[in-house]
Amino acid sequence: MIIDDAVAFCGSCDIGPDRWDTPEHLNPDPRRAKTSRGTPCYDCRHEVMAMVDGPPARTLGDLFRERWERATGDRLSVLSPSAVDIWPEHVAPDFRDVDVGISRTQALWKAFPERREGETAMLAAIAGAQRTLYFENQYFTSPIVAEALAQRLEEADGPEVILISTGHSPSWFDQMTMDKTRSAFLKRLEAADRFGRLRAFSPVTADGQIIIVHAKLAIIDDRFIRLGSSNLNNRSEGFDSECDLTLDARAAGNGGGVSCVRVFRNRLLAHWLGCKDQDVERATADGVVAGLDALIASGRNRLRPLRSQSLGFAAAFIAQYHLGDPISAADSLRPWRRRAQMRAKLSAAVQRLKRVDADAPAVPDVVALD
Repeated sequence: MIIDDAVAFCGSCDIGPDRWDTPEHLNPDPRRAKTSRGTPCYDCRHEVMAMVDGPPARTLGDLFRERWERATGDRLSVLSPSAVDIWPEHVAPDFRDVDVGISRTQALWKAFPERREGETAMLAAIAGAQRTLYFENQYFTSPIVAEALAQRLEEADGPEVILISTGHSPSWFDQMTMDKTRSAFLKRLEAADRFGRLRAFSPVTADGQIIIVHAKLAIIDDRFIRLGSSNLNNRSEGFDSECDLTLDARAAGNGGGVSCVRVFRNRLLAHWLGCKDQDVERATADGVVAGLDALIASGRNRLRPLRSQSLGFAAAFIAQYHLGDPISAADSLRPWRRRAQMRAKLSAAVQRLKRVDADAPAVPDVVALD
């Protein structure tokens, strides 16, 4: 959502009547209702959005105009720079003067090229992480992302990997497809976790009810924040149209960007656990995994372990062919093609990952349109 090319929003939240919630995830909450009568209350939702101004907002405006023209054939005029500062006065920015990159994803269609910038940026971030990879996502099903994470877990001095996702999808279709494939994703990571650096959780409310995690967020070390619309599944890597932002805090002009990333991650963890930000800051001083283990052992039990499950024949077939999760338009209605495509893509991705210099800086491949 772009306002006058001056302020823009990018993130996970759909504009719908059953998407509203607060960070407290109160249950029940009469404000979180499907109808004007106040009942019934829908499930708690977790979303993360970024609000940006300056060049990132103008660049998102350019992307909107490009996609509008692609869809309609109509070219919208570029707005003149606004002299009015429309950033809401009551919102204190978390970051100032930081580099923001935009990763675009779109399928090959007519004369328009395929763009897989989101996938490229994610694999670069995973390959370059030094200490911590923290993810909140609706879907964890991409075999390429699973393999990239597995290879880092197999390293003796690799990064910690923390995954936050919904205990089970709200829709029957996703439970039959995406949840089954996620189990295969988790199984690969569990097999690779020789050094005990993997943690996967599903959050619940204070009274133990499910929280639907719809965020699409990654925090890499204390440097990068990546958020937008992309899930960690096949569709978001090349079949759907997506848009993601990557913020590089090390380039912050005030010198405090790196600490702000850590504050942001600790704020998220505190909100999941139901404790104060300072509690998380103290507990995670020597590592996020150790801190989470200590806080959960002390009774902060709102993060429940998320593990792989044994799959029957039908579920294994669904996971093997990634039903409901196409790679591209070429296999969207031909799942028998998908397995061969995934094998080829996975093989190529593994070779790329093997060539990555372990000492290379963690700089995702992000694209600014201007």
